[in-house]
Amino acid sequence: FSTVPEFNLVSGFSNVRVPQIQSFSDDPNVDGRTDFFNLTVTVPILDNEKIYGISALIFYDVELKNRMKLKMTAMTQISHSSALPGSKLSVFGDVRFKQLYPLSLKGSRADYTSELLDGSSITSIEDTYFSDIIAQSFARNESLMITDAMSHWRPGREVQFTLDARLRIPKSEIRYQNYLCAA
Repeated sequence: FSTVPEFNLVSGFSNVRVPQIQSFSDDPNVDGRTDFFNLTVTVPILDNEKIYGISALIFYDVELKNRMKLKMTAMTQISHSSALPGSKLSVFGDVRFKQLYPLSLKGSRADYTSELLDGSSITSIEDTYFSDIIAQSFARNESLMITDAMSHWRPGREVQFTLDARLRIPKSEIRYQNYLCAA
């Protein structure tokens, strides 16, 4: 299932079900900066189904405001599989800003504001392959990744499967290019 309707149309899966999705940002120290992102996805399970794994892409709108202005869409991935069927995956980790090269302090940038999974450009199932979306994100100078992740797979079977993610967003060190001015 995807929150992008075009993804569901081309998936070809007859058993796609709409999950219940809840997400919220948390700022417990009230400094105006998001400290945690919380996501809960609950999928109803039929009697004859068992869940052995999950792969999820989580998309974010990111904005830097301090030394330079940068707006972008970014994503992280959660993936887990098990030999035992499960009823819940709980994930805890840090969402880190990753950059290959220092950012320029000149002006503002909005290089990556186009969606990594753009519904208007989906024409076939090939346009929705996770490996291609991940590769597109990985090729960027700036991206996000989940680090220091800990997870727990709850074995067993229930009437629903739950993905529960609590992702901390620590302050990131951002590198900038140095410019020398001659007077």
